[in-house]
Amino acid sequence: MKDLINTREYWKLIEALQSSINKNETLQLSDDVKVKIIYMMNNSLTDTNYMISKLLIYGKVNQEILLNFLFYISINTSKLYKLFIEDTDKFCRQFMFNITPNELPKVQDYFEEAEIKSIVTEVDLVKKVNLIQNSSNEKLSALFPKSFKHNFKTNPFVKNNNL
Repeated sequence: MKDLINTREYWKLIEALQSSINKNETLQLSDDVKVKIIYMMNNSLTDTNYMISKLLIYGKVNQEILLNFLFYISINTSKLYKLFIEDTDKFCRQFMFNITPNELPKVQDYFEEAEIKSIVTEVDLVKKVNLIQNSSNEKLSALFPKSFKHNFKTNPFVKNNNL
């Protein structure tokens, strides 16, 4: 599974899921597909890229929202996924507007509660959410200078440091 990001196999599997999400339908995922999505979610994370969610998401980032954000990235497109990993600052600038939590696909619609708990533990979500919530505007500006400049103006939660 190591090279899953570069295989068309994974992204073809995800096309049906993307289509169902766009139609507001819930697709039943096989265990094999779930394992691959979890793998992609876990491997999308670098030391700091997940912190971009504080700039991009309109509202306070909590555990559920971060999980849905990582799910969204892992089931979007190969190009967006790679950009998130390789140039998170540029990734954020691909969005014209901030993302609201309601716009993110819900992990709960596709995974059982036990699977979600396993994902939370595997990606150390509690720690990441704490780091996000405690990050200063100065740190975010240093990590993502161009995105911060834009999102500071468009996201009042960043501007007022209400996150």
